[in-house]
Amino acid sequence: MKNLLYSLLVGILSPAYAAACEPGAACQVDTGFYRYEVPETIAGPLPLIVFLHGYASSSERVINVDRVLVDNAIKKGFAFLAAEGTVAERDGALNGWSVWPGFPGIRDDRQYIWEAIDDFSEKIEVDRSRIYLVGFSLGGSATLDTACKDPEGFAGFAVLNGAMWNPLPESCVSNVSIFQTHAFADDVLPLEGLRYDQVTSGDVFAGFGLFRQAAGNLQPDSFDFTGEYWCRSWDDDARRFCLYGGNHDWPLSWMPQVTQWIEHISAANQGN
Repeated sequence: MKNLLYSLLVGILSPAYAAACEPGAACQVDTGFYRYEVPETIAGPLPLIVFLHGYASSSERVINVDRVLVDNAIKKGFAFLAAEGTVAERDGALNGWSVWPGFPGIRDDRQYIWEAIDDFSEKIEVDRSRIYLVGFSLGGSATLDTACKDPEGFAGFAVLNGAMWNPLPESCVSNVSIFQTHAFADDVLPLEGLRYDQVTSGDVFAGFGLFRQAAGNLQPDSFDFTGEYWCRSWDDDARRFCLYGGNHDWPLSWMPQVTQWIEHISAANQGN
């Protein structure tokens, strides 16, 4: 019922969403809408990055303002789908994702994301073996949540300055490929966690530890210091964790790092 009401409200309040769905425009699905960009030249099925924006942001901002993310992805041959969050059912909440324990959103975000992917796949041929979920801040929290609890269908996950929320899960359901990057001085989702009214972000290292435990490999097998990043990796980079000396922002080099990592794990998977 809530999903139906949400769809009706979007249709009534935003008739432009029903217009022709072209790159950059809002594309309507049953439980929300999304926007997308694709490379100028398309030769065969495209790998797809699904991006979850931060708290109080939007798919429109990602497409029109945060061009460094979009342009770096499509330059490397990826289709880019900017997902749109919703407002949680609590006083003062802004546009975000359903990741706060005890405060469910007005929709099933997992259902919405796959509705958006399936709808996009009707417009542009997608390589279904190369769909990657990527998120920043609260969108990173939603990405971690999906990677841990329901990763089926995604080839990998990348997170910038996101954290799981307490209580952390006891374990993750399966072994996944994941690349997590975090600012050393982040004061919005700090490494140690932080209480916000009735919810508390989790310890970032403890959250990433769940993925290492699921893979059965707790000790890193390599370290590298690439530019501004201090990184450690497990299982030939299948799990990668990096710190950088910033706050709750994104370095211009982050998306190039993500696409390079995706290309690496994709080549490794094809070789197995």
